[in-house]
Amino acid sequence: MNRYCILWLSVIGSSPFWPAIPSLAFLACTILAAIGLFWYSKSSAIVVVCALFWIYLHMSHYRDWQTNIASKAEHQLEACIVELREHDNYQHLKVKLQKFNSQKIYLKASNLSLYLYRKADDLSINTSNLIQGDCISVLARLKPARSLANPAGFNKSKWLVAQGVVGTGSVKSWSLLDDDDSLKDSLTKFRLQLRDNLDEQLEGLPHKAALLALIAADRTTMPAEQTQILQDSGLSHLFVVSGLHIGLLASFSWYALRFVLPSVSLRATGVVTLILCGGFCWFIGWPISAFRAYVVLLIVLLAKVSDIRLSNTNIVLVSASVICLIWPMSVYAIGFWLSFTAFSLVLWSLWCWSLQGWRQIVAVQFSIGFGMLPLQLAVFSYFPIVGLVLNLVFIPLFSMLLVPLLILAMLCSVLYQSATVLILGGCDKILDFSFRLLFALADVFPFGVQVSSEQQSYLWLSLLVLIVFLCFGQVSKYVVLFIASIGFTARLNQHQPIWSVLAFDVGQGSSILVKQAESYLLYDTGARFRGGYSYANSVLLPFFDQQRVSSLDWLVISHKDNDHAGGVGDLNQKLKIAQAVVPTGLKLNTSQRACMGTHSWLDLTLEFVSPPNLFEEKFGHGPAKPAWLKKTNNQSCVLRISSGKHSVLLTGDIEIAAEQFLLDQSAFKASDILLSPHHGSKSSSSKQFINAVAPQQVIHSAGSYNRYKFPNLHVVANYSDSMQWVTGVDGAIEVEFYQNSLKVSSVRGKANSAWYLDLVELSY
Repeated sequence: MNRYCILWLSVIGSSPFWPAIPSLAFLACTILAAIGLFWYSKSSAIVVVCALFWIYLHMSHYRDWQTNIASKAEHQLEACIVELREHDNYQHLKVKLQKFNSQKIYLKASNLSLYLYRKADDLSINTSNLIQGDCISVLARLKPARSLANPAGFNKSKWLVAQGVVGTGSVKSWSLLDDDDSLKDSLTKFRLQLRDNLDEQLEGLPHKAALLALIAADRTTMPAEQTQILQDSGLSHLFVVSGLHIGLLASFSWYALRFVLPSVSLRATGVVTLILCGGFCWFIGWPISAFRAYVVLLIVLLAKVSDIRLSNTNIVLVSASVICLIWPMSVYAIGFWLSFTAFSLVLWSLWCWSLQGWRQIVAVQFSIGFGMLPLQLAVFSYFPIVGLVLNLVFIPLFSMLLVPLLILAMLCSVLYQSATVLILGGCDKILDFSFRLLFALADVFPFGVQVSSEQQSYLWLSLLVLIVFLCFGQVSKYVVLFIASIGFTARLNQHQPIWSVLAFDVGQGSSILVKQAESYLLYDTGARFRGGYSYANSVLLPFFDQQRVSSLDWLVISHKDNDHAGGVGDLNQKLKIAQAVVPTGLKLNTSQRACMGTHSWLDLTLEFVSPPNLFEEKFGHGPAKPAWLKKTNNQSCVLRISSGKHSVLLTGDIEIAAEQFLLDQSAFKASDILLSPHHGSKSSSSKQFINAVAPQQVIHSAGSYNRYKFPNLHVVANYSDSMQWVTGVDGAIEVEFYQNSLKVSSVRGKANSAWYLDLVELSY
């Protein structure tokens, strides 16, 4: 059985790394090869073929959905609300499609992420009556689910696949569907009533949000500072309802029933335990982490009541295989791998060391801590310095005290509510102590360090050498040592660029990073939105953490518009900024310069010019400023960066009038790389400007499916003699400058990019 599970998991688990969805011809060839194996091992060949077809069916289904809604048109939908999040002026809904333009939907990979904006003068968008579980008829404007593509940060594209989210959009109108299922309606009302009762009992407690995360798997209201400290300390997993909660609840149910009713059969005890744990998962909305734990529990109990002996390996492999059978895209979620790795390490440590009491707890925690390090390093590029020690303290605290108390509080809420209030108050005190301790420790020393990609490569080579020396014979050791030395030498002698430019994918905005040796210049930061989300936090800072960048030599903000300057405050808090060129009104804790003049920066030359400053220098304060100069876009700081042989021109949002003024003052020089003015708007990029700059490569910093339809087709035609890139289409774009050449690459265009990054071919 283990062999079949490994084959099944190997095929499905490898799919996130496939560069493209297999063609039918490729599948046919694979089937022919499997037929060849059929005579050697019939059952193994069948498993491989079934796994290939199963994952191909879901991958092609996901791609077809993306293609169907690529036109960004309005569609009539029928869907049920799976998840609902409240914001100031809108609701964010995750819905499971039932019908799409009157067509019935069957496969799971048919979820949408919808936004309902509140409008006081439009009753059709009144969201006050919507609740999770409602089924609605919706008229929505959709576009394919597509995320940013950058060299660091959260891989949302992969997450969207794991969640089965095929599209996003805004709701134009909606209405509730009549639900004929009275049982479902009653259960939904009962569940909401339970949640309301829980909210009432938690009311007034300082850590209500954290308690909701632990009891009801609702982390949406947790303060940002608490979420961040949990991530930094490596304790976020404790606030995810998963195997810890389900395991404790199942153990309590099983042993309580065996103690109170010893005559009840094992089968009846197992059924009651499954019902109780299933009811809890239903109450919290069946999050994927709880679903995984429930599948494991189901397999273990089925084996126990059926008197089937399953080894620890059997349990892990069968559970993972069943989950991949139910929803194969689970392998795209990092939680899947983290959960089963941790579960395997727990079972391995219990089997390997016959210890009792606190020694067993310590052994399990160290097994998980050390065993999870390679996966954490590969996924998060993060090495938790004190994570092992903190987990050694907090996992027993949560698993042996806090979570059992919360489960007891939930059970008492049915019978004795006064006891519930008392228990929840005690749990709040425990959380208060925990967070106070974490914040105090964070003030003293860092919880961990980010590891750059170069450092990771050295660590992986070192780990490979260590494993071989421990596990293989003398000859193999010398062979591997020789190969590793070649790897180290090749890495050290890898041809590095003299300097480079990276245009981040920050949606409908711009942010450009220039690197020279280990020094950095940042031009613009992308936007920050009213809800608190900023590209500085989600794109720029993760990249800086990955590269272990703690300071900027230069921060240049072209102008005040949010899509260029929105992240200044976030960067000012996290990074040391040596020199800044920012618009009037933006205050930083560093020396600030005007956007004028020429400066040397190591081996590069920085040439600053802005239309207002140049106008004052040319004409003084006497003449009235022309109307075009009063526009914010035309006040942009223009920066040309040159090494003598290569150059880059960054133009902000200047428009044609400003272009012409700067042309008249001979402010533009020929440049190899151009950041197109105003994201490729038709209000910029005149032919005279293009002829003066004569760029080899043009980068349009514009979001995919942006409402302005940037870059404008007329502008694209004007740049026909240049190679053109769009961040919303190609992802982040990197230009590397060598002694006599340059190289341009993009995240989506790399040879090792995954199939899900570029399902729909965008044009401009």
